Amino acid sequence: MRYDLLTPGVNAYKANLHCHTTMSDGRLTPEEIKAHYQAHGYSIVAFTDHELLMDHSRLTDADFLALTGYEIAVNERRPSRSFADRKTTHLNLIASRPDNLDHVCYDPDAVWSDPNGIKHSVATVGGIVSRQDGPDFLNRIIREAGEQEFLVTCNHPVWSLAQSDDYLPLEGLFGVEVFNTGCVREGFPDSAEPYDALLRQGKRLKCLATDDNHNRFPHGHPEHDSLGGWVVVHAERLAYAPVFDALRRGDFYASSGPAIDALWVEDGVLHVTCSPARKITVNSSGRAAGVRLAGAGESLVAAEIPLRDDMYDYIRVTVEDDSGAKAWSNAVFRDQIGLG
Repeated sequence: MRYDLLTPGVNAYKANLHCHTTMSDGRLTPEEIKAHYQAHGYSIVAFTDHELLMDHSRLTDADFLALTGYEIAVNERRPSRSFADRKTTHLNLIASRPDNLDHVCYDPDAVWSDPNGIKHSVATVGGIVSRQDGPDFLNRIIREAGEQEFLVTCNHPVWSLAQSDDYLPLEGLFGVEVFNTGCVREGFPDSAEPYDALLRQGKRLKCLATDDNHNRFPHGHPEHDSLGGWVVVHAERLAYAPVFDALRRGDFYASSGPAIDALWVEDGVLHVTCSPARKITVNSSGRAAGVRLAGAGESLVAAEIPLRDDMYDYIRVTVEDDSGAKAWSNAVFRDQIGLG
């Protein structure tokens, strides 16, 4: 039996799911963001300015979809020399509807960038709270956000100085970033280790590559933080509900360069077709892995990798090109592909 991990025969839309504009601390207006990303092949941007939800659906048209979202920060409260010494947890919340502007666990004291002066007039769920650090409060945010049908992503855990005991207790996450352009530009490496650590606990969540763009440097500058990380969403059409549903079910892959054209499991064999690559890897919850390497002067555009019996719990695929850029599939657990 064939199990498609990306829906074949539907549209593939390029999306940035982490974006900042002049509505908080970004340098480009929402309209400028739309123009910039559309000019480089994107169809979707989730506008996730800090702490404040805003409806950008006026930007949506036949060729572009604006997703409603925002980024919440919960900072460690221990004394330190500066914010740079403290751990923090940043969560992106993406709304299931463009008009869902009800803030979860809202604390106006956490709003540090409010150019429109709206922080005392926003809609909330459950009223105003005083945010606390630690997993109990973070899980409250995730739980209440889920009740309001937000998808909740854990952002840039490496930049956040997070250790495993900070993110492993989190329950109900939709996904975690494995690549963040802004953080990479600042010198923080991308890493899939937090994703694997959560998966090894049996948590069925997705992985994302994003920009987290603030656009302090212009396009063409080596520190420009747009266009470096994205997801490719497989959806029936470019409209809010089908795209949100595709995200929720994991019908997408993340990338900082390569394309994954098709991905499926059939009769215990993983099949991958992709843009030219030097390496295709399948990893699992333990040491068992499978890899295909291109020969000198050659490239891989497809691979068939038998799934070993000792590939426990889940598998996920990484495609790496000659420049070192990667694409990451979402993890799929064995029971989802008929392996028990």
